[in-house]
Amino acid sequence: MKSFQPSAATKPRGITLVELTVVLCVLVTLLAVTFIAASVWRRGSERAQCIMTLYHVQLAVRSYQNLSGAEPGAHPAVAYGTYDIGRHLLEKGYIGSDLYSAITGQRSCQGGGTYERTAADMFPKIGELYMECSLATNGNHLPDAHNAW
Repeated sequence: MKSFQPSAATKPRGITLVELTVVLCVLVTLLAVTFIAASVWRRGSERAQCIMTLYHVQLAVRSYQNLSGAEPGAHPAVAYGTYDIGRHLLEKGYIGSDLYSAITGQRSCQGGGTYERTAADMFPKIGELYMECSLATNGNHLPDAHNAW
């Protein structure tokens, strides 16, 4: 008895609609995961840049405070016609114009928030920051531990 073997003309060629649908679903899923991961990475990067800006400003303020012999919570001596610590930092070379623009609120946070100072003319007390980001609570732009700054 002979078995039936299809000829080359009757063999199915290509892929079926079900196979094509499965491949497309896998590709769409991979793209979605990639976009979600990129978004999380971007937000983390923006948070890190914001915290580093806060760190550099705080470091400059504490350095200026220590070198001028001022106590935490005290006002600086008048320099350059003002008590503004940010202006003193810029004029004395502790910070550049990019950090000064962040201190004065002319430059926003990388995540879209704004930088705010509670007291522009007073050295912060121990454990307090000289300036904060408006996204500190809802965007988590608050450093985990800043007491040693």
